[in-house]
Amino acid sequence: MTPEFTNSILSERDVIVNADRTVKKVQKLFIDLRFGNSTPSTRKLMNSLGIESGKQQDVEEYFRFLLNSIPEKMEAQKLFHIQVVHSITCEKCNTKDVIPYTWLSLPVSIKEENPSVQAAIDSFLKKLRFEGENRCYCENCGSKQDSISRNYFISLPRVLVIHLKRYEIYRGHFQKKFTAVSVENSLKIPLKKGADHAEYELFALCHHFGGLTGGHYTSEIKSSEDNQWYSFNDSNVMVVPPRETKKSETAYLLMYRKKQEDIPKFLEKDDLPKHVKFWIDELLKTSGSKGHKEFS
Repeated sequence: MTPEFTNSILSERDVIVNADRTVKKVQKLFIDLRFGNSTPSTRKLMNSLGIESGKQQDVEEYFRFLLNSIPEKMEAQKLFHIQVVHSITCEKCNTKDVIPYTWLSLPVSIKEENPSVQAAIDSFLKKLRFEGENRCYCENCGSKQDSISRNYFISLPRVLVIHLKRYEIYRGHFQKKFTAVSVENSLKIPLKKGADHAEYELFALCHHFGGLTGGHYTSEIKSSEDNQWYSFNDSNVMVVPPRETKKSETAYLLMYRKKQEDIPKFLEKDDLPKHVKFWIDELLKTSGSKGHKEFS
């Protein structure tokens, strides 16, 4: 619930059509969180996304489900867009095959030697040379040639979500990697142009405890309002000391915000569309000190 994402969702005026039904549920959940005076329910949003309580779920998968349910025209989804290019260059004729992608999260592999988030990103951007039996076919040459493969970023988002790939196939079976990864509080990520780079600061991370058949998620989040770190474990929320760069065997999904950009404040009721103000008034009528009644 970052201010950027929350403000974009609550400011959206056109959520009447059926295609935007998930956006409507997110709007009402955020209204509960921002303006309600009791614990909100996530039941309707979970049902909309197909999340079944008590079953093993993947937080990165449902993060993408949620964002993909938001129309691309909305700023809420654009906040997370990562524009990356994969290129293969023939060393004989210099022909380049370029494939662009737009991702919502950046999947990076965990290396066994001195693993860290920064090292994983650097490895993702590292040039690879294919030669001998691993040569790539060049359409221009009409034959396999030694080639250089690389990834590079065209643009980076305001909020960068990084997915540590802890699940892999080993001897024909999936397994989870429990490698301790150093999670830096700040990152420097180069863009395609020479010395240009973007700086990011960690503000949230999700941990996964357990293995393939069962587990538990917790999270650590830095509040944009008081700059205090909080730990979330189901219904238990507690203040924790400021995070230092440290190794973690459970860090799974990480969120970083661009350092160069100011963190906006949450919009107040008077700044929101009429239908959202109406929902806020309805919420305040149906929730009180005796408990919370989910409004619809």
